[in-house]
Amino acid sequence: MPEGVPLSELGLDKDEKFSTMEEERRKLIAEDREGNAARIAELEAAMNEHSHELAKLKASDSRSFLDPMPEGVPLSELELDKDEKFSTMEEERRKLIAEDREGNAARIAELEAAMNEHSHELAKLKASDSRSFLDPMPEGVPLSELGLDKDEKFSTMEEERRKLIAEDREGNAARIAELEAAMNEHSHELAKLKASDSRSFLDPMPEGVPLSELGLDKDEKFSTMERSVVSLLLRIVKVMLHALLN
Repeated sequence: MPEGVPLSELGLDKDEKFSTMEEERRKLIAEDREGNAARIAELEAAMNEHSHELAKLKASDSRSFLDPMPEGVPLSELELDKDEKFSTMEEERRKLIAEDREGNAARIAELEAAMNEHSHELAKLKASDSRSFLDPMPEGVPLSELGLDKDEKFSTMEEERRKLIAEDREGNAARIAELEAAMNEHSHELAKLKASDSRSFLDPMPEGVPLSELGLDKDEKFSTMERSVVSLLLRIVKVMLHALLN
């Protein structure tokens, strides 16, 4: 199952490159299997590699309904082929399409929605791990509330950091450190905007002192109450959405 795709779906018999290698392998085996062992092994490795290339193309095409960048993470980094839950759903979807795409349309749509949702879950885990260098509560605001995936400046830096790590983490260490510092700084800027907006109900100058001088983010009592307010607001929004949709 290269890249989670059955060999039967790759059209290997119609692929010229694969067929040429397969024919050469067949002749070498018929001629002298032991004497040609080295070349046969080369061909088998190349045929295997080519089947993976074909499978990647097939998989990317059959996954076109998925968000290509869930939570700002490329699908290629989620290792969907190794995820049992995703693979089970993908296999069921594949069979339903082969059986009767129109007749099974409702179930296929359910599976696609579930696969998309699961890819976002995997991406969240991946993103939280790849952002472990960030302050988890900049200015007292949880990272999850900053919309980092939708922020163009942050996403551009994150993508550059991802590429540098994949290319050569040690060799690119200095630039990676620069990016991490800049990403951390930017998350604090976004958090300040978020915090000032969410605190607009407060007196901006209590007792003539600016709010910015009170260190509210470091005050445990204030932070606890603020988190409770945010939690309650989120709960109210969910209830309202549920009421509207049902």
